[in-house]
Amino acid sequence: MNCSLKSINSNSRRLLAAILLVLYSFPTFSAQQYQIFNLTEAFGSGHFVPTDINDAGDVSGVYIDGNNRFESRGYLYKDGQFLELESEESIFTEQETLQVKTVPVAINNGGQVFGGVSYRYENQFYSVASGLQFLWENGLRYRTGYGDYVQSNSDCYPIDINDHGNYLLTCDAADNVNRTIYVGGNTYIDIYVRGTDIFATAINNDNKVVGRYLGAAFLLQNEEINLLPNLTQSRSIANDINNQGQIVGAVYKQLSGSEQYAFISSPGGHVTALTFEGNAYAEAINERGQVVGQLQDASSATEAFLFTDGSVQKLNDLVTDNPTAMTLTHATAINASGQIIGKGTVGGADFYYLATPVSNACPGEYRKYNLSGHNAQWQRFIADIPSCATHMNVEITGGTGDRDLYLRHTNPPWKPLFDCKRRAAIPNSDNHKRCQISNPEPGIWHIGVLRNSNYDGTTLRVRYW
Repeated sequence: MNCSLKSINSNSRRLLAAILLVLYSFPTFSAQQYQIFNLTEAFGSGHFVPTDINDAGDVSGVYIDGNNRFESRGYLYKDGQFLELESEESIFTEQETLQVKTVPVAINNGGQVFGGVSYRYENQFYSVASGLQFLWENGLRYRTGYGDYVQSNSDCYPIDINDHGNYLLTCDAADNVNRTIYVGGNTYIDIYVRGTDIFATAINNDNKVVGRYLGAAFLLQNEEINLLPNLTQSRSIANDINNQGQIVGAVYKQLSGSEQYAFISSPGGHVTALTFEGNAYAEAINERGQVVGQLQDASSATEAFLFTDGSVQKLNDLVTDNPTAMTLTHATAINASGQIIGKGTVGGADFYYLATPVSNACPGEYRKYNLSGHNAQWQRFIADIPSCATHMNVEITGGTGDRDLYLRHTNPPWKPLFDCKRRAAIPNSDNHKRCQISNPEPGIWHIGVLRNSNYDGTTLRVRYW
């Protein structure tokens, strides 16, 4: 009896170990899903490059004309339409009329768009770093630096604007050595810092500024600049700060190396690495503490990432429907609703996108394309089914090879543990496997695709209504 019990316990331990290996060794598919809107395709010609997004989902950006720099101009994507940020007025500077084009860099939650002005003067083209900036608010008005808050001999880079209308500039002095950070706006704030290696990247509603100073990430507040704790011995940069005081950026692992990791810093100064096996670079953070950026795995392929609920996830794995095989390579900004803007590739060409979280309501659908199984026995995914659903349909279709479909509520399925299993009696005889559940329990459903032989080109589709 004792021997039998030992044998049973030993087998149980082996089974438990196998289950734990499956649970923690294979990737899962997050419950948060995204729909992708191709901004480049919607714009129709040239490239619309998004630069920022506010909490209403309005996107500032610039149309890039590769053949004529002066024809590049600013736009606002709002309520499904592209609005050109131009007007008939000209700008008068030193009694001269200049033809101007706007280059937006940021938009705040009040709908104000801030950026630089490129212009043509006496057949010469002057770039956005010209000492001229604009502020658009239900119409266009320009600000000039001449005799105002920027010296006329400075080259100034517009950086950001907060919800109070205070804007952020980094300016090079005429000696091309000293550099100054300016914060100004409807009520001018006399905050500036000079340095030979300083560049600002973002400002929050408390007029706290972050960026890079002497090769390290810094925080500027109350006219005092401080390097972020624990990063003073590293090459680093702070790229964004939210209104909670959380800061994100990137740190090089070696002072002279190129490997880097993304970080998030708490308001108290505690710095935490966003863990991922490879290089990572954090671009932006929203008010919920969600972070976006890009990462590189061992294959050196660049992919956009989302950090949420304590984990880093590839944005490509969260896309619900991707029939054109888009690859999201960069994520540059995220708003409070979780909407993301960035860059990707499709058909070998670059494009720019707006990613919007899928509403967790009925009906709903998730899809994953081109699944393949060659080495791993299982591929596992997660679907979050809302309480409004009275029907759920999970199916795998297409491709070649032999694989089975498993489904289980709350916990991952295993060969003896499942709520639904679909197998083919003869390999390759039926590549369409479907599980249909009436009145599904709300919450997390785990989906498992079990490889019997190598398979390629499989599509996974989850529908609920």
